[in-house]
Amino acid sequence: MKRTLFAALCLFTLSPWLSTFAAEPLRVFIRAGKKSHGPGAHDFPQFLKEWVPMLNERGAKADGSLEFPTKEQLDKTDVLILHAQEAGNIKIGEERKNLLEFMARGGGIVTIHAGAVSRDPAWFKSLVGGSWNHERPTKWLEGPMHLYFTDKENPITKDMSNFAMDDEIYYDMDLLPECRILAGAYTPKPQGTRNEKANKRAEEITKGGKVVSIYDIQPQVWTYEKDAYRSFVCIPGHYHKNFSHPTLRALLLRGIAWAGKRENADELCKPEELGDNLRYVQGGPTHPNKSAEKIEVHPEFDLSLVAAEPLINKVMNIDWDEQGRLWVCETPEYPNGRRELNVEKWKDSGSWTKKYDRDPIDRISWLEDTNGDGVMDKKHVFADKLELVTSFVFYKKGVIACAAPDIWNLQDTDGDGVADKREKLYTNLGTGDTHAVINNLRWGLDGWVYATHGYSGGNVTAVNAPDKPAVGIGSGVIRFKPDGTEIEQYSSRGGNTWGLDITSDGQVFFTQPTSGTVFFHVVLPEYVLAKGKIPGTTSWKGMISGQKTFPAMSWPEQAYVQIDQVGNFTAAAGCAIYEGGAWPAKWNYSYFTTEPTLNIVHHQFVEKEGVSYKTHKEPGREETEFMRSKDLWFRPIENRIGPDGALYVVDFYNQAVIHNDTRGPIHGPANAAVRPDRDHYFGRVWKVQHKQAKPVAGSFYHHSADSKGTMGSSALRTFESKADALATFKSAQDDWTRSAVIAAAVDHADDTIAQALKAPEGVEGLVAALLPSAKSAGKLITAAANADARSDVLKVAILRGIAQRMNSEIAKSPPPLDAFKKLLSSSLAGHVLPIVSRWENCEDLVGQMSVAQESLVKSVNDSSVSIDARIGAAQALIGVGGEASKTVVQALARPDAPQALQAAIITALSEKGETIALVNSMNGLKPELRTQAFDAILKRPESSLALLAAIADGKVDPKDIGPGNVARLRTHPNKNVAKQANAMMEKLNPGAKAKNEIIAKLTPEVEKPGNLTNGKAMFTAACAVCHKLGDIGKDVAPPLVGMGAHGPAE
Repeated sequence: MKRTLFAALCLFTLSPWLSTFAAEPLRVFIRAGKKSHGPGAHDFPQFLKEWVPMLNERGAKADGSLEFPTKEQLDKTDVLILHAQEAGNIKIGEERKNLLEFMARGGGIVTIHAGAVSRDPAWFKSLVGGSWNHERPTKWLEGPMHLYFTDKENPITKDMSNFAMDDEIYYDMDLLPECRILAGAYTPKPQGTRNEKANKRAEEITKGGKVVSIYDIQPQVWTYEKDAYRSFVCIPGHYHKNFSHPTLRALLLRGIAWAGKRENADELCKPEELGDNLRYVQGGPTHPNKSAEKIEVHPEFDLSLVAAEPLINKVMNIDWDEQGRLWVCETPEYPNGRRELNVEKWKDSGSWTKKYDRDPIDRISWLEDTNGDGVMDKKHVFADKLELVTSFVFYKKGVIACAAPDIWNLQDTDGDGVADKREKLYTNLGTGDTHAVINNLRWGLDGWVYATHGYSGGNVTAVNAPDKPAVGIGSGVIRFKPDGTEIEQYSSRGGNTWGLDITSDGQVFFTQPTSGTVFFHVVLPEYVLAKGKIPGTTSWKGMISGQKTFPAMSWPEQAYVQIDQVGNFTAAAGCAIYEGGAWPAKWNYSYFTTEPTLNIVHHQFVEKEGVSYKTHKEPGREETEFMRSKDLWFRPIENRIGPDGALYVVDFYNQAVIHNDTRGPIHGPANAAVRPDRDHYFGRVWKVQHKQAKPVAGSFYHHSADSKGTMGSSALRTFESKADALATFKSAQDDWTRSAVIAAAVDHADDTIAQALKAPEGVEGLVAALLPSAKSAGKLITAAANADARSDVLKVAILRGIAQRMNSEIAKSPPPLDAFKKLLSSSLAGHVLPIVSRWENCEDLVGQMSVAQESLVKSVNDSSVSIDARIGAAQALIGVGGEASKTVVQALARPDAPQALQAAIITALSEKGETIALVNSMNGLKPELRTQAFDAILKRPESSLALLAAIADGKVDPKDIGPGNVARLRTHPNKNVAKQANAMMEKLNPGAKAKNEIIAKLTPEVEKPGNLTNGKAMFTAACAVCHKLGDIGKDVAPPLVGMGAHGPAE
């Protein structure tokens, strides 16, 4: 009984293997032909000689000939291989009849390279799915190429990686829509919208000539099924040597088995030719165990592999928990996620799979090294079904993770190591471009979570604070509270931003890829600068600008050249400041970032400089990099300092690295360029440790939600008294310190300004910045009146500031009469007069005001007074308004008035909003001042309408305005102004009527039949110097193609 059971068990176990051998051998016939082309190319006889015995050795029953098979031969064939020059030229008559009968009974066809050429292309296309087209015509390009497998779910292409080789592509072939495309290649066609400057740079790098571009992808391998038979077509195979390439050989062997309807497409392949032998091939990706051989690292350091595929796939971010376990977020969904493609599915490899109605597959996991060899070999998935997750931080019993448009709190409440509670903390973060989203979460010392964010902006909602308004979040550094109640922009800088580190003393550093400057230090956060700052002060200081890079390799193909910031940084990512404690002291506070486009990791030393930092490369290594690789697929995108003091590098390991492409190819739903070479499988993590590293106790670098203060709060405590504020401002060497003083003084601006009047030297900027925040105009006026003459410059700034913000609230407050009297009797009377004239309950000052006003009017009209004093007097009178302002307007009409004075009057009237006063002065203005006056008039609808009325009444000559400004009136944003301007067009542009009359007179003549010879001669003589029409002329001015569609009158 036991023997019977054992025999049955053996039979059951071996049945799949036995069934393979029990099946009838696959009968294959190779229709080869005479050799053609140059050495090594189109060697059909050699293929026949090698592949017949090889197929027989692998269990097939193969035969072949240099001629098309006879009926008898076809009757003994399951799969016909066409590998000959124009093998698609099958004679009408017996040969075609025999072939159709062969196919009708289910015989398969495998067509290789030139076998796809037929002199009857439509007929041949109907058989194999596609053919060379002589009318289009189909074209070829011989030389270096990449074969891209765009359908990796097919049994023919399973496990195959893209690879490069020298061969020949065909493009503009004629394919049936029912074909299933398995692989494609770039062609030289310049399709798509082109950025000419970027494309020119790319052509220069690739040395121009007839090379493939990045605009057009066309099929090179496909299958076609019709009725009872199957067809497999493989265009690569120009050079005979390529049939020895493991992938191309397996591709053909699988294609033969598939065309022969074998259940197992690997029937003709040897086990050792499959799996990793198809993933890691010459011209393609390198096996993780051999990849380090292609990476050059700084001689003081050792490089070792920590984790790789198949354990991990497309890691974007890493961190270590309190137990020292390495956690990863894996994002194989990048870049498209589950967005539906906008091109044929086979063209764009941006999606993990072309099935969209499914759960996402991105995940956060922790890794384990079970055998102690230093390489992770076991994965524990903590949270799955995430889409485009980019980063995480540890929080309570789980993590906070960002996967735009959302930020999630993922918690393990039952202790089984898997997140079972998912809480959305924030939503509506930007997703327009999936490589410009939120990334690189880090704990700050203040208990907030910090992150870098790209230019995919959004108006973000705090889910646990629904009553708060949405917050605009964009490029730079952001921060949010871990409870989902508050989020804000911490440092703002336009451009994509990817990489963040926060040091043990709370300094915030970040990396920005494409702006020309790579490395940034946040000196003052935005919420400090929002309280007050020196104009133009940014929250950050940029370092490493225009840095030349030194990669280990070059990129001959346009698909892989550097597009922007060529020779510098195009896609810097990751930001690590070394505080690991294991390396020799000279490495402390080093900055590391990656550059995946150039296959490098960059390093510079960071040193204190003033309130910020400066950087420099290591002496003696100015023309090399910390790490660099000759492996195209090495794509470092992140680096972090681990708890053991080593630098860890995240290698996205991908053929493609460019997301959006400024050269203008078609872009997909995630604003990623449509490409056939985006991988979703590979990924590595590398460890870089100093050869003299010392052991590190504990992961001291790790921050948490415990608040320890912030740089922002420190900045607001810059001083403790008003005297300290003034002294700090005066001694400051940079605008960040000055801005910090301003921000700290804003809440008691009045007292600080009053204190500044006692010691006015060097505090003008502080006073100007604090004036908008001052609460008591009366207090400031009193302080100004009581200050001595040393403070006159500050007094002017204070009085002008109050005059500009004079409102009813100020006017109704108790007037500082004594201070007004004192100022009106001083040299500052002109500056205080606009304030007093609008302040209520100042009747006792009427006499002084009248005297001051008369003095100002005299100054305006007195040519012996300095021009600056005359301008100041005019500005003061306009500030008073009413009759005082009218006396100044009269100066606009006086021919002896200096142009500088008149220009200042126009500016002052514009700022005061009294632009109607300019309308009646238009005719008397000097021509060079009319444009300034017109610009001021146009700002306000009421003065624009007044100007139109003056033109209608003949008070203003439209010729003084000019045709350009007439057009501005006609397109005025105020609909009423635009409507009236268009209604009076004849009056505004009297020349238009005469022009229209001339056109009407000439139209009958130009509508008569023309003389082409005379017209061509006239065009060549008069127009061709700038315009191009057909092959004649220079392409300088706008092209004239299509002008005939407008008709002779136009």
